[in-house]
Amino acid sequence: MASGLPHLLAGNRSRAVEIYRQTTDPATPAKVAFDYISLEWWDELRSSLTATTAEARRLGDLHRVTWNQSCAAHLELRHGRLDQAEEAAAEALRVGELLDDPRAALASAAFAAVRAWRGETESCLDHGRRAVGAAGGAGDRFAEGLARDALALLALGRGRPEDAVSELAPLVDRWRRSSVRDPAATPYVPNLVEAYLLTDRRGEAEELLERFSMLAEAAGNTGFLAACARCRGLLADDFEEPFEEALELLGASPYALELARTQLALGERRRRAGRRADARAPLRAALDAFAAVRAQPWQQRAAAELRATGVAASAPHRTSPNLTPQEIAIAALVAEGKSNKEIGAAIYLSPKTVEYHLANTFRKLDIHSRAELARIVAQDGSS
Repeated sequence: MASGLPHLLAGNRSRAVEIYRQTTDPATPAKVAFDYISLEWWDELRSSLTATTAEARRLGDLHRVTWNQSCAAHLELRHGRLDQAEEAAAEALRVGELLDDPRAALASAAFAAVRAWRGETESCLDHGRRAVGAAGGAGDRFAEGLARDALALLALGRGRPEDAVSELAPLVDRWRRSSVRDPAATPYVPNLVEAYLLTDRRGEAEELLERFSMLAEAAGNTGFLAACARCRGLLADDFEEPFEEALELLGASPYALELARTQLALGERRRRAGRRADARAPLRAALDAFAAVRAQPWQQRAAAELRATGVAASAPHRTSPNLTPQEIAIAALVAEGKSNKEIGAAIYLSPKTVEYHLANTFRKLDIHSRAELARIVAQDGSS
């Protein structure tokens, strides 16, 4: 099988796509999982990982189990499915450490990222530092970057952006000296942009964002395009348009926690601009999304911002464990009597995207009207 990775790294995405579209081996996506993550070919990757992991277990191929579950952990992590990411990473760690498989560093990095989102400091630091050490020993700069990004995310959640700069700035210096042009190879850049801004290094933030944005635009990667738009919203005086761009990109995407971070950032900027009423909808949506996956530091930050707008930050609506954070947030706004157009305007989604999420919600709850949905939300809120 020809590899598309050199073409991805060189920025020749079309050639990488051509190579992988020619393959007929259903195991290929699992073998090159991070290439498929870069290309955002989620369904093909998930299907391949599921099938080949089952086969590896049947054959007793534990090295393959370690690799597949490490990749699955990062796939779930990118979609904000923290429980599933933790479960996959835990298995990869158990098996990988038994085999002394250096690829277990990827699992340690994913495990650290889950703990970072949840504010579990000691566990995050332990797994993150172990991953950095193992990746460094194996010469795996990509795994090292993922691990340091997890440590930086922990620092940002704890309100310590200077620690995030310490983790990520050396990686970016190394990237600048390289010929790598795939934004997925340096997924930590948006976190460093935010950390630079929070440590009053605005010029460095702007320069880094401009460089990374060029790569994201060339790649057409939805996640990184949205992250760049969010960062522009953090930097701009006129912030509504870049946030609108980010939220529109994320509205029908699987990037649940990236969406929540964007909603939180928009709410924060609106509140600081004195627009407390306008800040409430995105802050409530962010609060519900973070609470749904127990991302405690981010949930607490959203709750504090919501209280600052004059609204009590009560326990978020739970409605159904099968609903996505986006569906939960829209259900709450439906319960407030808002139309699809009003919901879309509040959280920067098109009415068509709101309608799509509502249709999924009705199907999952086996209901047929907005009134039924409002009653379910009201019951959950009073329980």
